[in-house]
Amino acid sequence: MSSPTNGPDGSQGGGPQGQPGWGPPPPQGGYGPPQPHPGWGPQPAQGGYGAAPGYGAGPGARRPGAVTAAGVVGIVIGALVALLNLLGLALADDVLVEVTALDVLLSVLAIAAGVALVAGGIQVLRNAAPHLLLFAAYGTAAVWVINLVVVLSRGDGFAGAGLLLIVGAAVIAGLLRGASAQRWYGGRAGV
Repeated sequence: MSSPTNGPDGSQGGGPQGQPGWGPPPPQGGYGPPQPHPGWGPQPAQGGYGAAPGYGAGPGARRPGAVTAAGVVGIVIGALVALLNLLGLALADDVLVEVTALDVLLSVLAIAAGVALVAGGIQVLRNAAPHLLLFAAYGTAAVWVINLVVVLSRGDGFAGAGLLLIVGAAVIAGLLRGASAQRWYGGRAGV
């Protein structure tokens, strides 16, 4: 059995000619990036393998802008709807507006839809399933349609009655049903 010996340039060279694994010694005085072994292919990138095609985003992948926008719109629209309806209920007597039981019911439904939009928006921004936000958007659209029917049946005129509700719901549903959001949520379990 032979042992490697140092050559004139300081390299180990005692092995048989052409035998792999006998290269120059590591650099002196520190550690550098790992050097590939002679004869081996390129090393995989550090940080994991990523998502397989067709299986959604991996844990380190970035959330699409459409999903982020849907979450932010849900939070903003939901907060505005809930606060404006709470304010309307609280100040209805002070501004001498006749409030019926149906008005109170619609305001309570709008407040519930607004809170659900806020909660769903927060869940989406925390990378959870978009179900709550999407169903809250559908519920918000339903409250708007009911409100529109009530306003028109009273003869009060349309006057933009709650357009914020329907526009916000349409934007949220459109963003969450878009191609980038569908790819993002496509391979995730329970979505």
